[in-house]
Amino acid sequence: MEHGLSPGPVSFDEPLNHMDIVEPLLQWAGAQGVQLEGIKPATLPGRGIGIVATRSVLEGDVIMVVPRGAIRSLHSLPKEISEKLPPDMSIHGLLAVDVVLGQIPAPWRSILPRFSEFEPSVPFFWPVELQEFLPSPARRLLAKQQANINQLWEMLGSFPAITDRREFVHAWFVINTRTFYYSSPETQLYPWEDRLALLPVADLFNHAQAGCPVSFTSECYSVTADRPYEAGEEVYISYGDHSNDFLLAEYGFILSENRWDKACLDDVILPKLSQKQTEVLERRDLLGGYMVQRKTDDYGPCDRAKAALRVLCSSSAGDDDEWQSALDRIGDEPTAARDYGDIEAIEIEEFKGLVRELRKECENKVAALEQIHAGMESQRSVLMLRWKQIASILEQCL
Repeated sequence: MEHGLSPGPVSFDEPLNHMDIVEPLLQWAGAQGVQLEGIKPATLPGRGIGIVATRSVLEGDVIMVVPRGAIRSLHSLPKEISEKLPPDMSIHGLLAVDVVLGQIPAPWRSILPRFSEFEPSVPFFWPVELQEFLPSPARRLLAKQQANINQLWEMLGSFPAITDRREFVHAWFVINTRTFYYSSPETQLYPWEDRLALLPVADLFNHAQAGCPVSFTSECYSVTADRPYEAGEEVYISYGDHSNDFLLAEYGFILSENRWDKACLDDVILPKLSQKQTEVLERRDLLGGYMVQRKTDDYGPCDRAKAALRVLCSSSAGDDDEWQSALDRIGDEPTAARDYGDIEAIEIEEFKGLVRELRKECENKVAALEQIHAGMESQRSVLMLRWKQIASILEQCL
């Protein structure tokens, strides 16, 4: 396989000097047909690397094109490798194997994040004592990551080319943090969340709440300016409408301002449900996932939380028909600002009581984090900030 301008393999343990390897990456990518129009990678003080405008860019301008031949996905995996792996291995796992075996061309591989870059920020690598301080949505994502990696590692048991678990975990997180959604004839048989692809240079865009839209055809992947940009201004894409719990668990960062942020009430609602109430909600696929949106035009409890409140405030002696009827009266529209939509008065009071309970728990988490010394100070700080953000979301509901 062509390895471009690098004289040899790249060590993922060496310190990463971004700009020393950007020019070889751009030369290699250009030779593969990757087009950059009015943008380039640049070092951002204290933030690593990102994409900035090199001139004035207009809204609607196509600023990057990555042809199919430069994309690494299911179609690019060498058959001599994929045929030796279990047929039911996920694309995520296959691409991680691709990274471990050095199939990524060296100029591109040189700029992929090192293991040492994940350790401080991604909760998967934190001490268990700190992981236990994660909010419940982040803990669930962490558990899912652990299960996925364990399953893939078992599948690789009969594949002798990979024997270093640490190296594979590192590659798994490279794929987890650097891939794009990519639906192609080859990926259609896989779950939508597993239709992944690595895109050279495009993986250097940073995330913002609003960013440049991406699109793909059978021939290429493209990025289009969402608004005008001036020279020197950073250009973003959006990784999706994600809460800070999701961003922390999956990418290792949180945003100070995030319009999609939420607080989860599961920890204060689920323990209060009787077995019968739990069964009623479970039958309707309404058990858990009880969210409060941060303050926008529509905020307050989500429809799932409304359902739990309705059951929680109903008589525990009520029969299934009564509960089902009560649930059927919950509308499909988002909660209107401050009037709480179709929630009854007793449910509003119950909701506010739950909010106060969770807000107190946020204060307790921050106080406990101030007293412990596990992990790094930066890890404890981001956890304290996260619990303060959750408390702020809850405060808006009172």
